[in-house]
Amino acid sequence: MVYDDQGVWVALERRWGRTELTDIGGKYECTDCDIFFTIAREFCEETYHMAAITRQDVMNFAAVPGALAYVTNNRGRPVYASLSVHVDDLRRCGVEMSPETFNQNRELALQSNPTVPAEVYSTVALRYLPWAALNTVEAPILGNRLRQALAGPLIEAARKKGEVLPQARARCPVRAPPSVPE
Repeated sequence: MVYDDQGVWVALERRWGRTELTDIGGKYECTDCDIFFTIAREFCEETYHMAAITRQDVMNFAAVPGALAYVTNNRGRPVYASLSVHVDDLRRCGVEMSPETFNQNRELALQSNPTVPAEVYSTVALRYLPWAALNTVEAPILGNRLRQALAGPLIEAARKKGEVLPQARARCPVRAPPSVPE
């Protein structure tokens, strides 16, 4: 989950005939070497390759106390890992959250794959929600993953204080933004 002192970035997904706000992420695949690889891959896929983070970046982010939290099912078993990352830490890795770039890349994906139905591409928008706006969003619109991820320690601290303590930040080396092929 990407956040800053004033709010959080969320994905708008259409699944099972409904639209919901959710975090940027997805399922572990048997070809993933570990959960860190899954998080990096899913971030790239869910944002239509608008930005790439590496497995090592994810490991750096996850080393921050409280950054990695688990979403559980109705029996209390962990089924999903949620990683909270401050937007400034992503910027140091060359990643910029941009709804415009997201929309351009989604449109390119749709045009490049005309035989794939548009509804297969479930992530339809990237949105920034201020913390106060989360209190006004109707519960069914907030996906279960997002509801549980918002209860993570770093996110709770950011929501309550409007800031994140300096020690609760990742140490991601500065990288140049990836080049975009013509």
